[in-house]
Amino acid sequence: MTARCEMFLYSGFSSLDEISIDEGSGAVAFSRTATETVSGALSTWQEAFNASGLLSGAYVLSYSDIGSTVRFSSDVAFSISFGGSTHKALGFNETSASATVHNSPNAPGAAFSCPGITYTAPMAIEQESFTVRRWGRHKGYVWHQAKKTQVQVTLERSTYESLLDGPIFSSKVRISPDVANGSAYSATNLDGYLDLYARSILSAETLGVSDGYMRVTFEATTGD
Repeated sequence: MTARCEMFLYSGFSSLDEISIDEGSGAVAFSRTATETVSGALSTWQEAFNASGLLSGAYVLSYSDIGSTVRFSSDVAFSISFGGSTHKALGFNETSASATVHNSPNAPGAAFSCPGITYTAPMAIEQESFTVRRWGRHKGYVWHQAKKTQVQVTLERSTYESLLDGPIFSSKVRISPDVANGSAYSATNLDGYLDLYARSILSAETLGVSDGYMRVTFEATTGD
């Protein structure tokens, strides 16, 4: 069973929207128009690349739970340029040299897979407010009659440290204790995914002296 946490990439933010592809005849820019998880955004970009008529290659974009890696591939060589902080979200550098396959050289800042994710059943609260930090942006959220939960994830220390550079623990995220489940959480589907607004890290514990893993607990609210 594979667990995953993905941040939602908001549309309309140029810092997380734009990717440019260059097959050698000049860069072609593509932007998203929907707020989506990382895997959803990759599917949207893939469809845009292949349907544009402006690129000759057949493109496949994917997120792999093995190593938390983002992959761009095509049957023709191409280079990639990322707008704003998109490269940080996906684990790339700002630009990449021409190749047929591009694997993210860094840990993605907006998604991670891990040995385990658990959460408490969401409990009702009357009102909560807080400030969300994103790359280059701040925005306030208020919930009326929302529900609160605590999420606990086990992940490698190096992954945790790289995630602290970004806003994943203070943004809207999708928590999937079992990626293969594919359905939303309910009373009859306790391993289903939850879409939550992460608020703050409550604790971060080292597991063992040399295991290299952390147990991180953070508080989150639903949009109910």
